[in-house]
Amino acid sequence: MQKLQEAGIYLLRLFFFGKKGLDNLLSLIFYRLRVNSKAVLTLTIKLLVMAQESPYVFQSGPYKDLSVEQVFLLDPIHLAWLYQNFFKNKRLIKSPNQLQLAIESLLEKIHGIDTTKDCPYCRQAKVVNFLLPDFGPVTNGLLCCDNPVCREELKSVRAGELHTISDFLLLVSYMPKPQAQKIVGIFKATHKKYKEAFA
Repeated sequence: MQKLQEAGIYLLRLFFFGKKGLDNLLSLIFYRLRVNSKAVLTLTIKLLVMAQESPYVFQSGPYKDLSVEQVFLLDPIHLAWLYQNFFKNKRLIKSPNQLQLAIESLLEKIHGIDTTKDCPYCRQAKVVNFLLPDFGPVTNGLLCCDNPVCREELKSVRAGELHTISDFLLLVSYMPKPQAQKIVGIFKATHKKYKEAFA
C-alpha cells in the first residue's frame, strides 16, 4: 500500500507539476487509497493519459500561454535551444519533465511528416537528407533521398556531412542564426504540409 501511494504521488508530480489543482488531486488519491487501492491505480493511469494528451503550455517567458507546437511553428530555433540546453545534454536527469516529454513527442511527430520534394538525382524518391557543407553557405540545392547512389552523388558535388532533414531541431541550436534559419527553411521547403500536422 505504501509503495502504491508513493508511486501515485511520484507520477502526479511528474506530469502535473506546476498545474493548478495538484493539491486537490493528491487529496483525492489519498482518499481513494483508504477506500480501494485498485481505484487509485486506475485513477492514476487515467490522469497520466490525460496529461500526455493535453499540450504543454509555457507558463512564462516570451512564449507564455503558447503550446510547444505553437512555438515550433513560430520559432523552432528557440525550441531547439531550450531542448539542447536544458535536456539533451544533461545526463543526470533522473526523470523527464512535462516540457521535455512534449518536445520529444514533437520530434517524433516531425519524423512522421512526409516530404514533398523529389530527389534531384534519381527523381524517383523524396528527399530525406541535406548536406551541411564544410565551408560556404547551406543551400536548398544540397538535398538527396536515402539511396546510397544519390547520397554519394551529392557528397561528390561538395565536401560536407549529410544529415536527415527531419533531425534539423537537433542541429540548429549549435549554429549561427543565419545558418540555422537556412536549415529551418530547408525543412519548410521540403515538408510543405508541416503546418497541417500541427493543426
